[in-house]
Amino acid sequence: MPNLSPGVAALIRLAPYFAVPLVVVYGPTNVGGYSLPWGCLMIAAIFATPCAYKITVYAQRWKDVGAAGALGAQAVPNIPESSLSIIQHAGKALRVGYPGTTRLFDEYFAKYGNIFGVRIFTDTRIFTIEPEHVKAILTTQFDVFDKGADIRWHMESMLGSGIFNADGDLWKFHRALTRPFFSRDRVSDLENFLSHTKAALNLAESHIAKGYAFDAQDLASRYTLDCSTQFLSGKDIQTLSAGLEHPSTSSQSTPAEYTTHPSNPFMKALTEGLWLSANRARLGPLWPLTEFRRDEVGLRRGVVDAYIEPILLEALAARKGEKDEDGDDETLLQSLCRQTQDIALIKDEIVNLLVAGRDSTASLITYSIYMLAENPNIAKRLQTEIIDRMGQKGQPTSVDIRELKYLRAFLDEVLRLYPPVPYGSREANRSTLWPPATPGDKPFYIPAKSRILFSPWYMHRRTDLWGPDAHTFDPDRFLDERLHKYLTPNPYIFVPFNAGPRTCIGQQFAYHMASCFLIKLLQRFTNFRLAREAQPEASRPPADWAHSQDPRKAQEKVSPAMHIVLYVKGGLWVKMDEAKQLDED
Repeated sequence: MPNLSPGVAALIRLAPYFAVPLVVVYGPTNVGGYSLPWGCLMIAAIFATPCAYKITVYAQRWKDVGAAGALGAQAVPNIPESSLSIIQHAGKALRVGYPGTTRLFDEYFAKYGNIFGVRIFTDTRIFTIEPEHVKAILTTQFDVFDKGADIRWHMESMLGSGIFNADGDLWKFHRALTRPFFSRDRVSDLENFLSHTKAALNLAESHIAKGYAFDAQDLASRYTLDCSTQFLSGKDIQTLSAGLEHPSTSSQSTPAEYTTHPSNPFMKALTEGLWLSANRARLGPLWPLTEFRRDEVGLRRGVVDAYIEPILLEALAARKGEKDEDGDDETLLQSLCRQTQDIALIKDEIVNLLVAGRDSTASLITYSIYMLAENPNIAKRLQTEIIDRMGQKGQPTSVDIRELKYLRAFLDEVLRLYPPVPYGSREANRSTLWPPATPGDKPFYIPAKSRILFSPWYMHRRTDLWGPDAHTFDPDRFLDERLHKYLTPNPYIFVPFNAGPRTCIGQQFAYHMASCFLIKLLQRFTNFRLAREAQPEASRPPADWAHSQDPRKAQEKVSPAMHIVLYVKGGLWVKMDEAKQLDED
């Protein structure tokens, strides 16, 4: 509904659901002159809508159980928890909870197994962490599971109709358009990554020389954003030129160049827009009531658009008079401008890919540095592998990255324990069957229009899938016999980049970008450690985490958090030392 806030539009849309039960109550009392006392009428009117809601819920459940039985299947067990209770818990988990291990989900998994359903008012949501179900969602039943109308509704203000918020023919169009630009040849051209890595690490070095801690997450976000805009548009937006924030413990205030840099509102709007979009999904159909006055996500998207619009207009102007043909050096933005003049579509596509390029890879790099600080022996082994192959000053090539086996195992282990997208969501466009969680049981019946949630975060940490040491950070599990025991025969236990037709097209882009950063980081620095004194107090792990039954949660030194993508609450404040330069004659 154009020109209406989400809240007002929702009230108009929902009005019939409240009005019809009231009319049903009031209408018969005026037939033939018969009328109820006003007191009785008011009581009946008050309870009409919730009664209608309950009838709808029970009727749908009865229908699902019957349909499952007719197919020799079983209905997914539903959790007897109220919609408001689930929404309240999900909202609290988003604000202060651990991304995976929450009291509510832990209790459900223990009681109902690895698949269960919840009701958010009249909507069915099915949660699964079974690899066979994830395989069905992403691959074998790909045509059954779409992003769905709900997710498009939640994300439209931020992502528009871009590749990550599209289904069907529109998604195929986006995929065909973007995939050639993420070919192995293109992502293997490392100059973009290496030049920005040098700029990023020079910033880190300047802070280290002054004895300051720095926020590695902010550094990683600026590095990945500059790399991504250079790759997508041919333009470097130079967010690294802002410098870095000083820790609150510093005697000097953060330079004005940082606080007033034009990239800061853009980066803030991008992060806030994603957080608010994720909050919409957790609130379910009630989310418009939290944006009654205006579209809060759209407001942030407007800031993002204003920042990238000059680059887009320059590319469109450059298209005038050029021949309608592509070339090997054509950027994705140039290709989009060649194929369409639809500015809204081009903006949507660029924003979608910037979100993936910045946030997902920044998450990987941030948690990689966290693991270097927490595992000095692993950091030393990784550093030795890198220096043995190319010394302390050598520039990596795509061949080097491919041959650095322990580096790849290290990155995969970070992705296992800290997947950048901890949760995935789809919607069933028709009913289907899933294999049982226990061999020999009846298959599960999945009703049409069910909202499906699956969690790489939970699945990547299951001890029955990864072994008794699943909560231990150990890159060797991707190199030794555990690889062939667990992952090789069951590849869907590890899906940090999705799988099937919607496998992340930027997977190799992310691996190469992160690899270049870590190689140069470990060539120049050593003795990585967390600067816990610089960590904002409100972002430190709550004291009760230390007593958690989840061994990973109990040992966290930072607070993992998520909007759509995983990040570190309050930033990752670290210190490190410059590595002693070896004679490399």
